[in-house]
Amino acid sequence: MGSIEESLRAAGVSGAHSMRFLQHLSMFQEQLHRAFPSAGTERILDALQLMVELHVDQAPRPDGALYIEHPLAVASQVLEAMAQKDPDIVIAALLHDAVEDQAAKLVQKAIKSEDKTGRSEEQMALDVLEWSTSSARVRSIVSGLTNPDFALLLAKRGMEKGTGDRERAAYSAAKNELYAEHVRAAIRDPDVALIKIFDLAANALNIAAVPDEAKRTKYRNKYLPVIGIVLVQLNDTALNITQQKREEMLARFTRA
Repeated sequence: MGSIEESLRAAGVSGAHSMRFLQHLSMFQEQLHRAFPSAGTERILDALQLMVELHVDQAPRPDGALYIEHPLAVASQVLEAMAQKDPDIVIAALLHDAVEDQAAKLVQKAIKSEDKTGRSEEQMALDVLEWSTSSARVRSIVSGLTNPDFALLLAKRGMEKGTGDRERAAYSAAKNELYAEHVRAAIRDPDVALIKIFDLAANALNIAAVPDEAKRTKYRNKYLPVIGIVLVQLNDTALNITQQKREEMLARFTRA
């Protein structure tokens, strides 16, 4: 934990925010030791260290929380929910935003002599993630959780954001449709689905905590249409989730 404390100090994290995160971290470590043999927690703690390194200076969440609290909370909830405890899924939960938000930082860790010809930043970031976690499976799960470049996809369809209110509204609606399509396809993988359920819960079920009204409207338009997709997946028997947690999440999403 010492090196994580140093990372928080170096990033200028306030004492109150740092204390809150370290308390959550301590509880997560207790969860790990209950779930896995001590040797089995080492890879997860290494992933935790990498997550903090990547996200510690990222802008706060829309509700004002430190960004690093989000991957930690998702991983903690996934660990609690799993019927069969699986370290790769916990690692992927900790790093689920790493490629989407911090690909450039990951690429900096690539071997300088490595041939990067024809490889996208995302592909190189996933390479580094696979090497860092010693797991092609983690790579695959995180890849499924990483949103594509929606602006690029829309540009290929000849659609630009524009400046007028009507153009911007149409662009946002098209982007939200692409997001829903991506989620629907990605969560066919039950490992991706398990993490996405708790990631979406943190986003879609916490909109009221966002102080800015315009942002609340934006997030409702983005996330609420996806809830129906996730509700279907929650009933999938292949999902590695306890029945108690399945019923709890079904009730939470149904009330949204």
